[in-house]
Amino acid sequence: MFAVDDDQNQFFADYYGVVMGTSHQEPMMRSTPNEFSYEGNGTWNYETNADNINAYWKEGIQRAKPYESLITIGMRGFGDMPLSENENIQLLQSIVNTQQDIITSVMGVPIETVPQLWCLYEEVEGYYDDGLEVPDYVTLLWTDDTWGNIRRYPTQSERNRTGGAGVYYH
Repeated sequence: MFAVDDDQNQFFADYYGVVMGTSHQEPMMRSTPNEFSYEGNGTWNYETNADNINAYWKEGIQRAKPYESLITIGMRGFGDMPLSENENIQLLQSIVNTQQDIITSVMGVPIETVPQLWCLYEEVEGYYDDGLEVPDYVTLLWTDDTWGNIRRYPTQSERNRTGGAGVYYH
């Protein structure tokens, strides 16, 4: 909980040139599930608690606004589980659209100028393969399967996106 443990963490990271971000399960500059357990309202279920989750995310972007950051978008279920029991591309697409609106309203600059990434991990990779739309200015982040096996590398066209693409290894 980098931004919560010490209120000077973000300031000093920025001062020393460290660009902060969050992991694939921690969207909008918030530490989830840890931070949500302390500061969130209701359950981590977007279908039943969207207003509280959106407010939680907005606070994360407001807190990070003065500092150079790489904002993770998307959403996973609580504890890094799938968002829902069934494939729900439309729900995740709606979440990302809302996140883009929050980022735009808080940052006050064109959305494509705000560094963002979306980790296409586990079921979300399948959603992407099935047509989930990721804005061109968002970095696509591919990952291993947590056992060291790279699941997929970015294609040439994905590497040529405005936001680019990359790979991380657990």
